[in-house]
Order: sequence, then C-alpha cells, then structure tokens
Amino acid sequence: MKYRVVLYIIFFFSTTKISSQILVPLEADYSRAMENWAIVNKINFPTFNKPAAIEFLNKNVNTDSLFSFGISKPIEKKSWFIRKLCYENFLKEDTSDFSIAVDPVFNLQFGREVNSAKKWYTNTRGVRIFGCVGNKIFFESSFYENQSTFPTYLNDYIKSSMVVPGQGYIRNLGALDYSNVNGSLYFRAGNNFEFSLGHGKFFIGDGYRSLFLSDNSFNYPYFRATINFEKFQYTRIMAVLMSDSTPSESFGVRQKKLAGFNIFTYMPDHWLQVSFFEGTVWKYPDRKKKKYFDGNYLNPVLLMNSLIPGIDCKSVVGTGIKLNILEKFQIYNQVETDRKSSGSNSAMHFSCQAGAKYFNAFTLENLFLQAEYNTSQNDASENTSDLLTYSHYSQPLAHPLGINFKEWVIKVHYNLKSWQLNSQFNFTKYGSDTINTISNEYKFQIPFLGNGQHVNLFYNDINIAYLINPKTNMRIESGFITRNATFSGKKHDLTYFYITFRTSLTNWYYDF
Repeated sequence: MKYRVVLYIIFFFSTTKISSQILVPLEADYSRAMENWAIVNKINFPTFNKPAAIEFLNKNVNTDSLFSFGISKPIEKKSWFIRKLCYENFLKEDTSDFSIAVDPVFNLQFGREVNSAKKWYTNTRGVRIFGCVGNKIFFESSFYENQSTFPTYLNDYIKSSMVVPGQGYIRNLGALDYSNVNGSLYFRAGNNFEFSLGHGKFFIGDGYRSLFLSDNSFNYPYFRATINFEKFQYTRIMAVLMSDSTPSESFGVRQKKLAGFNIFTYMPDHWLQVSFFEGTVWKYPDRKKKKYFDGNYLNPVLLMNSLIPGIDCKSVVGTGIKLNILEKFQIYNQVETDRKSSGSNSAMHFSCQAGAKYFNAFTLENLFLQAEYNTSQNDASENTSDLLTYSHYSQPLAHPLGINFKEWVIKVHYNLKSWQLNSQFNFTKYGSDTINTISNEYKFQIPFLGNGQHVNLFYNDINIAYLINPKTNMRIESGFITRNATFSGKKHDLTYFYITFRTSLTNWYYDF
C-alpha cells in the first residue's frame, strides 16, 4: 500500500524537465528526425553509430523539440487526462539530483487476410523506466510481454527459428508467447567519453538496412565505450551472443559466443562522413570442451583482429561513406568484406549497399524519399561452425536475409501535423537456383535465408497513422501489406489489412 501512495505522490506533483528518453530509440521516425535536422542545419553530427545518447545530442539541439515530430501544441490549460495521453510522460519526478519517468508501452494489433477468414493479432503490454542521477549517470529499462499469431509465412519462419524476428524466444507453438527486456546504464565522463552497459542492440550505418550490424536480431548483453574528439568518433562494443542451435534437452540452454565491434567515424565537414567497421565473433571459453579464452578479443584496435592470421574467429570489415549534397539530398554506401577463418583456412566474400535520401523533397516540407540497393554474394557471413556464424539467436546480425540476395527498397514518408503517410516497396531475389525442392512449401534456412531455395519477392506496406503522444511515439495506425513470393515455379500471394494502437519505439523486419 505504501508503494502505491508513493506512486500517486510522484504522479500528481511531477514536473516536466526530464527528457523523453536516455538513448535515442532505434525506430525509423527518430533516425529520420535526426538526419533531417543535421542535413538542413548543416550540423556535423555522427549518424553512422546508433543509438545516439540524448546527452550527446543535446549539445547541439533541443531533443524534446526535435522528437515532437513537427507537433507543437500548447499544453497549458489542458486537463490532466489530455496532458498524460497526448503530451507528457505518464509518471515523472525531477529534482536537482535525481530524475525518473515511467511510461506504459504496448502494441494492440489486429490483422485479417483479404478474401479470407484468417485473422491475426498481437497483444503486447509493458513498461519503460528511465532517468538519471546527477548529470553523469543515466539509466533506462523496458519490459515487453507478448502474445501473437502471425500470417502463415511469418509463423513458419518463427517455428523454424524459435524466435520472433528481433523480439524474443517463443515459449509455445500455439498463440506464440514471448517476452523481451532491454536496459542500459549510461555514464558520461567529461565532454568526450561515454560508457554504457546493458542489454540491447545497435544499428551501424545510414541506410534502411545495415550490412555490418543491425537491430534485426534479438537483444544481447553488451559494454560500449565511445570517444568523441572534434571530428572523430571511435566506439568499441563487446557483447555476448547465443548460438543458432537449439538445446537438445527441453530445459537446456544455447551455447554462447563472444563478439567485438569497432566503429570509427571521421567527419571533416557537415557534408561528408567516412566510417570504418570491424566485427569479430569468437568462441566462448569452455574448458570442458577445450575452448579457451583468446586474448585478442580484448584488442580494441580497428582491423587488428581481422589481419592477424591463424586465429579462430569470424571477421566482418568494411567502410561506409555519406555525402550530403544539394542541401537536402544525401547519398550513402556500405562495402563489406567477410572473412571466415579457422586455423590456416580462410575465405572472403563481399556485400555492398548504395542508397539515396531526399529530405523535404520537391520543396514539399515533411516529404521524405529513400531508395536503396543491397546485394550480397553467396556464402557471405556463413561459417562451418555454429559458434562462429555472424548471427545471434538464429537471426543474422546484419541484413535479415544474411547472404546471397539482391534487393531494392523504396520508402516514402509524409507527415502533416499529427498525420503520417508511409509506403515501402521491396523488390528482392534471394536463395540459390541449384537447390532442389521436393514440395511446394518454402523451407526457411536458418539463420541465413539466402542459403535456401530461390525466391522472387515483392513486398509492399502502405499505412496511415495518427500520432497521439510524441513522448512515446504513441499512435493509431492502419494499412495494407501485400506479399507476393514465387518459388518452385509457383506463386504464393498474401494481402492483409491491419490496424494497431501502439507505442512505436523499435523497428520490426517482416519484409522477407
């Protein structure tokens, strides 16, 4: 009872000083707002390494204004209910030494296939807590509990991998039950050093996809250290991942593996950023299985582990370049090379990305256009050892298809006050023509779909959304998804309608 009284006191006597989050959410609306602000105002700000810290971003811009997504309504004289629903965090307390805020997070979604009685739903409930102690230590945590049913292709993929894409390990095969938790402790040391420890994920790159490291996979424990010095930024991430093989025992656990990521960005001017990336996967120490800790894992020097011959690891290295030209036009790319190494044996494969973005396109304010092409050779990111694949919990760490694909992605976004119109088109080919299929059913190859049979895919999502509260990106959204897949010489088409009421803080990748 006493704890309930404390919550009521916080609720009624709170102030509005605290920012709406500690780390910028990875959801596309937040990334688009950051990049639009940087290119329009010619700000030299690193966008390659996400999520960015709010405190670092606040040096250049008022983030509460930036992440209002163009909505500016006076909150004076509004009722308590309207303020909490549309403008403010649900609970908050802010003093000179301590700040905390609490928000409910949820996704209540219903979908139905056109010309069919098939129905799907998602019921997600959760909570997000964040705040700070003084002006050096920040914390954030969220918990989601989910029950869902999905369209047939998604349901088949989930049962193959035992993981809902990016969201959690399933606990039953009926109405899928899954949960996920993420959180971080963030420390600021002076103006140039940032440290964070937590359970979450990252996105490295400036495109819709990343060939290096994306938020496609499930959360993992990590430590991240970042140095910001004038026109340079250097980040070291150390993480613990899970293998792709499910345990043989019903109560067993997956084997672990270690991962290290180094990211360096040089920003000579507001119109140019050049970045270098290295990601390495190592076997987790296990004396019983004669797997010992390799001290090279602790090496923070960029490219060093990839160049050392004869070590048992998996390396992904590459470069990314972003050019802002013509004030509102941006082009970007990624080039990735992939080395699998075991003793004296190694092989290299390549992937690349090229894309363009147009902010406030055709002089129409708030119109955003993006076109992107991604391609990867066969066998890229593949390794003969399950403990050295560039993956986590049966999903690729980078592109959702993993390997052996050619993909065009076109995105259109327009917002007018509280209304948003979004459309996405994917034209994709993935898999191998040489794989013979016995039946007409598509068999998902885990973790890399490009290792499986050849698929021609068209995917389109058109939706309209009404933004209710920018603090949590709370919205009502409705749209149609069309998925036309051709494999084994036959077409498998799906069109379905959906409506959802949700707080949109993360990205979901169902476009495969």
